[in-house]
Amino acid sequence: MNFLKKSIFAGVLPCAVASGQGLYSIAPNDDEASSSLPLTYIVGASLGYDDNPTPLSDSDDGSLYASGFVQANWTSVTPQTTWDVFARLGVRYYFDDFDSSDADSTNFDARVGVNFTHRFSERLRFSSRNLLAYEQEPDYDYGLSNDRRTGDYFRYSSDNSVGYRWSDRLGTQTGIQFSGVQYQDLDSSDYSQIAFRHDFRYRMSPATVVTAGYKYAIVDRDLGGDASSHYLTGGIEHRISPESAIVLRAGAQITDPDNGDSRTRPFLEAALKSSLTSQLSTNLFVRYSNESWNQSLLSDNGRQTFEQSQTFRLGGKATYALNPQVSLFGGVNYILTNYDDQIVGADGDGSESLLNLNVGGSYQLSSNLYLTGSYNFTTSISDFDGRDYDRNRFQLGVQATF
Repeated sequence: MNFLKKSIFAGVLPCAVASGQGLYSIAPNDDEASSSLPLTYIVGASLGYDDNPTPLSDSDDGSLYASGFVQANWTSVTPQTTWDVFARLGVRYYFDDFDSSDADSTNFDARVGVNFTHRFSERLRFSSRNLLAYEQEPDYDYGLSNDRRTGDYFRYSSDNSVGYRWSDRLGTQTGIQFSGVQYQDLDSSDYSQIAFRHDFRYRMSPATVVTAGYKYAIVDRDLGGDASSHYLTGGIEHRISPESAIVLRAGAQITDPDNGDSRTRPFLEAALKSSLTSQLSTNLFVRYSNESWNQSLLSDNGRQTFEQSQTFRLGGKATYALNPQVSLFGGVNYILTNYDDQIVGADGDGSESLLNLNVGGSYQLSSNLYLTGSYNFTTSISDFDGRDYDRNRFQLGVQATF
């Protein structure tokens, strides 16, 4: 199979692992594994300090904490079928009791991811990306909630697609995605979504694919009514080098909420993956959209719910291998949300921004043992009462692989 035929619906981004889903992975099959990996375990333990464990409560007392996790990874790649599986279990214990009765000193988290791709022929392939997670801290790379809410939540996502190459240059990608979030201790905040999509893909050159797509999504919310959205987009996927590529899609999003008027807003999403050198790798994403699933928040005056939440998200991360023993990493997330046309509450329309920064590193003590350290800073600036805060977290730990 020549390169042109092989990659017409395979995407142009470098490959990632199953845990690399989210807003960094927006091209078809760009997270498909390229080589097999035997069953591998990672275990870790750490001590840290959090100066604001319950940022949206009245208390800002800090606490020491201890955490631990175990993770398993397995990948199988054959000419026809690829399996990429991981599972992770973790726990965090805060040594100080919280003033808020809604906050627990012990938090558990779990994640299971399964990516599956089967190539029926040189023309036809099926892909399925699936994730289950039970956790408390928001994961900004997935575009869900913008803050740490009360209690734990369960989220799921299943993205399934069929790609077909009609000619050496023309291909199509048709898919359906199921996703949702269920909060354990926060009433009327759950949602589920089903989305159908179809993309035409035309390869202009071995390095460039242009796309035209349509997506229809339905969001079922506990509060504020349901909403449907139509996405009409055009885009380009370009491989800058063998290890670097960019994906861009832009167009219109037509949202029709049950409680409100239909509106047309601009839509944009982009992702960049690059290995600038053998030591340095970077990832970047941008998205601007109306998030029909993220239109409610809690302020000091109670719940506030809106028809529209136009959201800009920016994320980036980088790793640098200083030498064979020392690696450095860093990341940033910025979220700006404008809430319009209030349905529930009395605070009125407003905006909220959040900035999250993290830096850290690891030192290889032996062939399978690593010393790790990190610092995380979060700040929220909001027009809504009780939602401004700063948060600092420091952590030192060890990890082992076998």
